[in-house]
Amino acid sequence: MRSLLVLLLILCVDVAAAAELTARLDREQITDDETVGLSLVLAGDVGGMPDLSPLAADFDIIDQSHTSRVAFVNGQTSASQEWRLEIAPRRTGLLTVPSLTLGSLATEPLTLTVLEAATASAPSGDQSVRLEVTATPEAPYVQGRVDYVVRLLARVDVDLLQPRLSEPDAEGARIERVGEDRQYSETIGGERYTVIERRYAVFPQRSGPLEIDPPHLVAAVPVERTPPAQGFGQDPFGPIEEFFGAMPGAGGLLVATRQVRVRGTPVTLAVRPQPPGAGEPWLPAESVELSDEWQPEGTRVAVGEAITRTVTITAAGVTSAQLPDLALEAPPSVRLYPDPPQGRDEQGGEVPVALKQTKVALVATEPGQVTLPEIRLPWWDTTSDVPREAIIPARTLEVVASAGGGHSAPSPGPAGAAAPSAGASATGGRSLAAAVPAGVWPGLAAVLAAGWLTTLVLWWRERRRRPPSPDRGDQASPARRPALTRAEARRAVERACRSRGPRDARDALLAWAALVWPDDPPRGLAGLSVRLESDEAAAVLTRLERGLYAEAGPTDWDGEATWAAVGPALAAYEAEGDRVAPEASALPALYPPRVD
Repeated sequence: MRSLLVLLLILCVDVAAAAELTARLDREQITDDETVGLSLVLAGDVGGMPDLSPLAADFDIIDQSHTSRVAFVNGQTSASQEWRLEIAPRRTGLLTVPSLTLGSLATEPLTLTVLEAATASAPSGDQSVRLEVTATPEAPYVQGRVDYVVRLLARVDVDLLQPRLSEPDAEGARIERVGEDRQYSETIGGERYTVIERRYAVFPQRSGPLEIDPPHLVAAVPVERTPPAQGFGQDPFGPIEEFFGAMPGAGGLLVATRQVRVRGTPVTLAVRPQPPGAGEPWLPAESVELSDEWQPEGTRVAVGEAITRTVTITAAGVTSAQLPDLALEAPPSVRLYPDPPQGRDEQGGEVPVALKQTKVALVATEPGQVTLPEIRLPWWDTTSDVPREAIIPARTLEVVASAGGGHSAPSPGPAGAAAPSAGASATGGRSLAAAVPAGVWPGLAAVLAAGWLTTLVLWWRERRRRPPSPDRGDQASPARRPALTRAEARRAVERACRSRGPRDARDALLAWAALVWPDDPPRGLAGLSVRLESDEAAAVLTRLERGLYAEAGPTDWDGEATWAAVGPALAAYEAEGDRVAPEASALPALYPPRVD
């Protein structure tokens, strides 16, 4: 037992030693309006994703992609993965790309020099593309709304290819998009610009200084090129490239581009605390209104009759989560049955509007006049910077005795529950048994029993007369019908691997397996990998099976490598003839067969 544990430890150490994680930058010096490519390469079969959180200190991740590869050389399988990141520096100077980890593996730190675009020897950032950021007010109240506007300006003669605009960020604040983007034209300094405007609502959650990290834009801009002179020694593909690059439908595949990166200006707000004279609950808003509706309408109600009151708060410049729950009150002679409050947000205009409705059913228990108290909601007017109150005045109801003369009131359901139907039986509903004479029931039961027995006898006679149906389970599915010979089935696998795709290769492999093991064919590639006496083929089939059922599909499919691994294993069965199927595994197939 001890020797087995030692062997396992040695194997784990060998696998860890074989795996390696490296990092490299495609450039060592950039300007602060550019991005740099960072590649993480993993050599070895190690699962998981690298931890990229250390990059957040000095870099923004603009884009990332992942690829994996499998190679077979001299019977050896080697796997590698690469994560490609596009990162943007947050400051200038000598920056360090920190060590990134994946399990027990770690990369070496890298050094990057970031120069200011205005002082760099390379051309500075493109002044024809820029971002403008505004935030008002600059001194909001805590939980008050700040109108944050981002404007992307691009000169009309500049085409932005694959633009990516990030979102603003602020620690200690909640940021929400408001409305849709607006696009218009504007003349600035004699130049015509296309403007794309995007609005946000920022809600500070604590008082004090609040810095909003601005968005940044990354895009490609076409580069004008001088047509090459034609003659001996010149590029013969130059005219073709210029022709296709200018075609409207060519997608710009042959047009040279350069990348531009533009960042907005950071904004720092001085967030004020709740003023001493503000009421509770604290609600800073641009406007607040209170309204109520009654169903049925009117001021006259009978004892025991349920009426529904809907009270609505409508506020501009806040979200529904900021609106308080109203505490509705009534005299002792009125019972209240409230529903849970319902809130919603409307983002149709430039200013967000929030609503919260409270429904309550009221039931009077005594006749006479009943006065419901007024409803008050204090709030702070952020436009005038003064406290205000939204008020629903008191309301008086005249309660009359019910038609039956009783004063007791039933307990209704929720405020939205339906009333009993007006067509209900006045007798309270007599039962069917009371309407049918007692002597009829024995005869009716005997008739029903005789009919049931007759139906059962006829069904049994018909079942004996019908010939047995063939067992559908023994019929081969057309999609899995085996080939005439094992050699033909193996050649079908080769064609599928080399000229078709992973799904066709899977179907051909299972068709070959159904010919080799007709009485007990494997249900999937995982089962087939267990029966083939080849570790190399088993590794390829297991990886192919997982890729087929992954959400993104098989991203690392290599048909030639797959055939190189499974071809010899299939040929061995062609020479030796039928083999006895191994004992069935106690575990079910990992994946079901394909259903098209």
